[in-house]
This record gives sequence, C-alpha cells and structure tokens, in this order.
Amino acid sequence: MKVLEGSTITSVDESTIDCRHHQLVCIDGEGYIDRVVDESEPDFSSIKDEAVKADQLISL
Repeated sequence: MKVLEGSTITSVDESTIDCRHHQLVCIDGEGYIDRVVDESEPDFSSIKDEAVKADQLISL
C-alpha cells in the first residue's frame, strides 16, 4: 500500500497490516508504509516486544 507522507490511515487491508485500529504510520523513503504506530504509544516496537514477552510467559 502506497500512501502520501503525512496521510492518516483509518483503514487498511487487514491481510497487509493486522493493526487496523492504529492510525499513525511511518512512511519510508519510497512512500510505502514502513510500520504502524499507535497514537498512544509512539514506539510501536515496544508493543511487539511486550507481546513476545507475554507469549513466552504463557508458554512456560
């Protein structure tokens, strides 16, 4: 999915991004979505890290 820099994404193809409720996106130099960022959590990578930790705890 190609978008203009500064655009707000309110809905995307769920097969492309599984975070439809996230509205802020980081755009790479080519104009494609680089990653999705939650409005309340500027560092989206920390959300994924927490999910991994939770999965590890559940599997113990």
